[in-house]
Amino acid sequence: MGRTFALFAVALASLAAAAMAALLRPAAPKPADPRPIPVATAAAPGLRMRAVLERQYLPTDRDTNAYLEVDLVADADPAAGRRRVPVNAVLILDRSGSMSGVKIDRAREAARALVRALVARDVRVRVTGLSGASLDRVLGYEPDAGWVRVPDFAAGEERRVLVKLTIPPGRGLADVAAVELTFAGATGERRTARAVAQATFTSDASSLAQAPTQAAAAGASAEMAELAQQAALLQEKGDRREARARLDAVKRVAAQVARVAPASAAEIARAAIEYERGVDAIDAPGGVASKKLKARAFDQVRAPVAGW
Repeated sequence: MGRTFALFAVALASLAAAAMAALLRPAAPKPADPRPIPVATAAAPGLRMRAVLERQYLPTDRDTNAYLEVDLVADADPAAGRRRVPVNAVLILDRSGSMSGVKIDRAREAARALVRALVARDVRVRVTGLSGASLDRVLGYEPDAGWVRVPDFAAGEERRVLVKLTIPPGRGLADVAAVELTFAGATGERRTARAVAQATFTSDASSLAQAPTQAAAAGASAEMAELAQQAALLQEKGDRREARARLDAVKRVAAQVARVAPASAAEIARAAIEYERGVDAIDAPGGVASKKLKARAFDQVRAPVAGW
């Protein structure tokens, strides 16, 4: 009996020691947070720029089509008490005889003040592929010698340029695209900035399966808008077959982004349906349905965007 009790006591003491050791053992380190998405940034007095690729990791064994998002934001007016509402303005000066003298002088000075309110004019952006990457197109814009002309910026205004790239296989961290910015400041002097977007090539399946950046949904929306605008023009010309082909392409883009960015799937699918209905409603060139669809497609690509 005494021997059994002694063995029991030894076992109990061992369990207690094990439990105490477990409590005193340092906690296992938590897995490190995923690496932040590499964002290329640059700035010149008056405008700031950032460029982000839709994916941080790219495969080492095949080509990849990827969107590059270039965000541009003008410096805010420190004297403004509230957020500026973007507007389109047209200035018309009366040059008739009744405006001679001090009247035309004041009108000209008012025009100069309006122009001075633009913190960035003649804004141009050029994207060049690096490491073998090639530029498919700048969505919603027609490049001139590689440059696209972006509307002028007032203080606090933000705009976005979306580019579709084809990127060949690579190894490790690599520069994928260079983004150049040039514009005239408020006083007319030329200013420039440059940023380089990067990605990491890997064969690791878990890295390649990471969710894309916001550039995926933004790029898909811009490409859908461009295709819908093309479909509208074809529908006006009576080429319904080609218009339908463009709408089918819209659906393919929507399905693709729904797979990689489920959070945006519903919004993207709704836009695809509305584009299709809008094109089907076009029955004459310059009609209400045509103008409505073209305005929506234009705004999707070129209108100022909120937030940075």
